[in-house]
Amino acid sequence: MGRNNEYPEPVLSLQPVYDLFDGDEIGVYEIAEACGFGRGAFLRWEKVGVTLLRAEQIAEHLGLHPTAIWGAEYNFAVAAQDIRKRAMDAASKRNKRNQGLAK
Repeated sequence: MGRNNEYPEPVLSLQPVYDLFDGDEIGVYEIAEACGFGRGAFLRWEKVGVTLLRAEQIAEHLGLHPTAIWGAEYNFAVAAQDIRKRAMDAASKRNKRNQGLAK
């Protein structure tokens, strides 16, 4: 998210993580700690969403696959990230070709 570009990476809602602990009388601090992160990170992610990398790290820390937490939303985000990467790679190649022609 910190990158200044037109196409930010996909993010996922943190709510499915909280849903895993639904009914447990624990707060954000305990949930964040159980997922291997600090409370501050979780509070930030509540506002901006969690990146695929962090989602995968949360799932791994809980001993789960990300789809066990986010379901199809995770798969869609992975596909969107792959499409974005391929588009950016194609644009980069096109720019390099165009720069070569301009010389």
